[in-house]
Amino acid sequence: MSASALHTSIHAHLDAWRARDCLQGSVALALPSAGPQAAPLLASGGLADPAHGLPNVATTRFRLGSLSKSFTAAAVLQQVQAGRLALDTPLARFFPRFPWAREITVLHLLQHRAGLSNYTAAPDYWGQRMRLPHSPTQLLDWLHE
Repeated sequence: MSASALHTSIHAHLDAWRARDCLQGSVALALPSAGPQAAPLLASGGLADPAHGLPNVATTRFRLGSLSKSFTAAAVLQQVQAGRLALDTPLARFFPRFPWAREITVLHLLQHRAGLSNYTAAPDYWGQRMRLPHSPTQLLDWLHE
């Protein structure tokens, strides 16, 4: 199937989802067979802000949320593969003031086994902290409170 035909087929599929009100977000798809200079396929559907009736469009910004964990893990494992980091590296190498930093390793963090609290459960997190910009130092200071 040619890149053009594949593009048309994928658009038809996404249009069918949109028609059934099943596409709630945006899709960007790079087709390697189309070449590195080809524009990505873009499709959007649903509402970005239901309260105001604002639709999702290709330029709608979304909060990354928990998906950032996968990107972070991939980047960390690339550093391990390149020999710049080891999975048994203690957190103290980067954050010596952090509680239990000598016992917590990179692997513990990647496996969500470091014993850290669920900081998003803090009473002021969703209403206040999440919505404000914070420097890494401010976030670490908050974790020490």
